[in-house]
Amino acid sequence: MFFEPDGYDMKSKKLMGRQSAGHAFLRSVVNDLDTETESLLACTNSPQSAANFQRIVNDIKPGITTHHCKRNNGSLLRAASTFYLPDPNIPAAAKMRLRHGLDSYSIFGVTHTTASHGVSELVADCVTGPVMPWDALICTSRSVKNTIEKIFAAESEYLQWKLGATKVQQLCATPVIPLGIHCSDHEYSEEDKETGRKAFGIEDNEIVFLYLGRLNTYMKAHAFPMYAGLQRVAEQSGKKVTLIECGWFATPPIEETMLEARESIAPDIRYLHIDGRDPVLKHQCLAGSDVFVSLSDNIQETFGLTPAEAMASGLPIIITDWDGYSELCQDGVEGFKIPTAMPSNMDNLAEIYEASGNYQRYCIAASYQTDVSIKQFTEKALLLANSPELRKELGQNGKRRAKSVYDWSVVFPQYKSLWKEMSEIRTRAKTQDEHSRLINSAPRNSPRRLDPATLFSSYPSERFTKDSRLYINDEPAPMAFEALTQLKMSKLVPELIPTPKTAELLLRLVSEQPGMQINQLLLHLNCSMYEAFGVVGVLQKFGYLTTKN
Repeated sequence: MFFEPDGYDMKSKKLMGRQSAGHAFLRSVVNDLDTETESLLACTNSPQSAANFQRIVNDIKPGITTHHCKRNNGSLLRAASTFYLPDPNIPAAAKMRLRHGLDSYSIFGVTHTTASHGVSELVADCVTGPVMPWDALICTSRSVKNTIEKIFAAESEYLQWKLGATKVQQLCATPVIPLGIHCSDHEYSEEDKETGRKAFGIEDNEIVFLYLGRLNTYMKAHAFPMYAGLQRVAEQSGKKVTLIECGWFATPPIEETMLEARESIAPDIRYLHIDGRDPVLKHQCLAGSDVFVSLSDNIQETFGLTPAEAMASGLPIIITDWDGYSELCQDGVEGFKIPTAMPSNMDNLAEIYEASGNYQRYCIAASYQTDVSIKQFTEKALLLANSPELRKELGQNGKRRAKSVYDWSVVFPQYKSLWKEMSEIRTRAKTQDEHSRLINSAPRNSPRRLDPATLFSSYPSERFTKDSRLYINDEPAPMAFEALTQLKMSKLVPELIPTPKTAELLLRLVSEQPGMQINQLLLHLNCSMYEAFGVVGVLQKFGYLTTKN
């Protein structure tokens, strides 16, 4: 798996859903690991990231030894056969794979937000990039899959216009696999519920609505429909209504904005802000609340882990009929889905975003033009506020749905099945004419990643080749090679400096056989032509060797 802490670390101060999802996925991998026959391989160029990988894995299950490799270690990736990314950037990974063979391993990415131009371009690159049918871009909901396929189609139409392409082949798979949760984390007893309510001073006669997640009215869910609806519930039910917003504010100005909105729109509800990054406080909120609410209306949202966690906790949920949220529950069974509406054309917003690059304003503008039915929300929230029996019934239904659909014990086997299926497709491809031709004729690198010797071939006075002959320089070298390796300038790129042993062997060979060709070094040095060129280049650079064509 490609690993950088930003994709998995729950200790981030700016915790986001993709990090929670990444950590939950890693936890499932660790728990499923057969340490007798399997190992965990973190693909990262950073030793610090490799150490963080080991730390996070050991936090999940002590005693597991992890391994790591650099991004260009094609032999280890080939051995692993499955390369997982916690994001949708499979085109870049596929371009690097060209250097090791189009069929050397399968690549799997996963979608989170799909609204930003950066992500849209990554998805569009799947059409033109060297992704193959044995690769997959995992969609967390059918809504996301629909978005991905729209981008694929638009990019294909563009290529037809620009290049006259009549058919786009070899797209990656786009399976739908939801994000998972660990339901066992959300088993709360009656005592847990009492403890949770006491922790926040909640009385028995209070009806507690819970919002869980990042608190950002611009990028998650516009707060107006929730505040306005809960104010009406307080007025019409005659009950004491409490709203817990368990999360964290993106910035102080956003906190000020939401505070002002609450005081103006919902003056009659009690409000509690709890830091949702604290796992103890988060579980107390889930245990002690009566109803979960999340009225997402933002285009950057795609799935929604928190409603699934709420169902696992036994809470009835009120969510919007919006993106992947609409797939989380059955209306009237585990909770209620509130209708939404948006304009049929927002091209002006797309143009402004393209011109300004301001993603937040793009999301805000789309949210402001998206309707969430306050009337319907009020009716459903009032219904649940007045009926503890209905809350219990829907909550129990939610627990069953969470366990049967979203628990990692159900979700992770879907990943394993997908990895197996893609591996079988990759293996079969070698025997199929269409695919074998592609595999055998594939370029060895992306045209946007040409090697410098090719790309800048017009720069040098001359170039040495595999047939160039080697000679000891007439002039003595400025210093002993071992002393050269200790200079700070040699340590700038230590991986390019040959060891004193290798340098000594090569210089002795050339001394004994003046005029030997570079390609004759391969057997003596047990290296590739690229490595031989590198050693010769360095020894020429520092005055030990010279080449003649």
